[in-house]
Amino acid sequence: MLLTIVTLAVAFAVISATYFRLSFRRSRAPASIPRPKGWLPILGHGHLVAAGGFDQSVAVFEKWAWELGPIYVAELGQGNETVFISDTEQIQQLMRRRHTETLPADSFKSSLSSLGMPHNIALVEDYDEWRNLRRILETPFTPSNLKKMIPFILRAAKNLGTEFDRIAEMQAAERAAHPRPGEFDGKTAVDLNPILKKTTFDAMMMYAFDLDDNKYSKQLSLEDVDLTTSGVVNRISSVFKLYNYFKTAEDKRVDAAAKRVRDTSFKIIQEAKERVERSGGGRVEVIREHSVLDNFIKSQMPEEQKIGKLSEAMLADNVFALLFAGYDTTASTFGTILRVLAQYPTVQEKVYEEGISVFKPNWEEQHDPFGDSATFDTKVLPYIHAFIKEVNRLYPLALIHLVDTKTDVQLGDYHFAPGTKMMLMARVAALKASSLDDGFKFRPERWIEMEDNKELREAESRTIMNFGGGARICPGRHAAIAQLAVFTAMTVTRFKVRHLDVPPHVALSQSFLNLPVKFEKRT
Repeated sequence: MLLTIVTLAVAFAVISATYFRLSFRRSRAPASIPRPKGWLPILGHGHLVAAGGFDQSVAVFEKWAWELGPIYVAELGQGNETVFISDTEQIQQLMRRRHTETLPADSFKSSLSSLGMPHNIALVEDYDEWRNLRRILETPFTPSNLKKMIPFILRAAKNLGTEFDRIAEMQAAERAAHPRPGEFDGKTAVDLNPILKKTTFDAMMMYAFDLDDNKYSKQLSLEDVDLTTSGVVNRISSVFKLYNYFKTAEDKRVDAAAKRVRDTSFKIIQEAKERVERSGGGRVEVIREHSVLDNFIKSQMPEEQKIGKLSEAMLADNVFALLFAGYDTTASTFGTILRVLAQYPTVQEKVYEEGISVFKPNWEEQHDPFGDSATFDTKVLPYIHAFIKEVNRLYPLALIHLVDTKTDVQLGDYHFAPGTKMMLMARVAALKASSLDDGFKFRPERWIEMEDNKELREAESRTIMNFGGGARICPGRHAAIAQLAVFTAMTVTRFKVRHLDVPPHVALSQSFLNLPVKFEKRT
């Protein structure tokens, strides 16, 4: 009898939940939009993607985009119906109309808020408040100020070269000791993740915060920042958001790390304020425009109140926002660059020929290759920049962008109500939109060949959305490109990057950062 009652109760709950979710689906997106097969009550399509991590989930979403077309709908559990868009023009429309038609996605808000960082610039909905904060964050990365970053980038590149030199010697010794493939013991497969992140983190801390390793390592732990960053990404991609209901041991570790990062951000801001007070009595004249911290302080001075006063909580939260954007994404993209260099040796040699024409082989005596130019001139390294652009086209780090509609939105023949969740499929859109016959082929030369065809070059450039688009395009994108260009030039002028052949039994991460590559010193 009890079993029967329980069974009926469960059945009633399932039927009720199914009815609710079907009603929810009808209310959010037109029924004519295609949907993947495999929908289940309560779970929706979530069971088809929840088992894997972020990369595996995106692979499923992209597979559906190729199969179902430029717009489809999937329900990712808990009634979370999401519209997936892989049409470049429609994506650009949504990006251009941020603040009027779209808002930051609830999943992003939930993730950052759960970590005690509700004031991140990505979450600011009020346009005037967002613009004030944006002006502070983007000032250090204007072309004129970016030139001041070059010495810091060169220093970071030299340190990275020292690390690669150590790896090359270790790998050469391992090959000499174990010349036969059957004797491979896996030691030559080096996890580059911590090395690349440390390098980009150092460059950002030295330039934007005026803190070298001896200073920041005693205050702001890279391990804490990295753990917080991973927590943000994992919580955004989590289908069922279980962290909102109970905390696992890992959740608690992430929360504790985020608190330490935020507390330290407050401390760093306060110390910078005191330094400015001691050196100039709070005058704007003592502000260093290349320093993010100084620009934070400048925004609080009475003579600058025309741009709006910002709370210290907002400033502290955006110290992390800058760190997240400034080190993790750059390190990840450079990891992809190393993989691509190893995959395309002919391209690598062309990169080398240009790099060696600009930079000295001996990075201990490296000069500023951009001379007396007032800005960071990308024309000095045309092929390397074309190479980086092609990497971002075919292997973008930002595979997806998340937004929620703020108002009624019309995309083609479909109308979407306010509050509709949307996932913008950047990589699929870029590949679909390419007008090139060899759009799936990696060929950096295409960007140089387009130099005289402005219309085609601009059309193809619009398909690259690694730094976002519209008003909220990444303010530090020029700094990231500068770092990637110099790091790439340093690597190829000193080393040959080769694919590391390993036996099938060697367990290597599929991440771009744990790369099966080897470094051979150039002679």
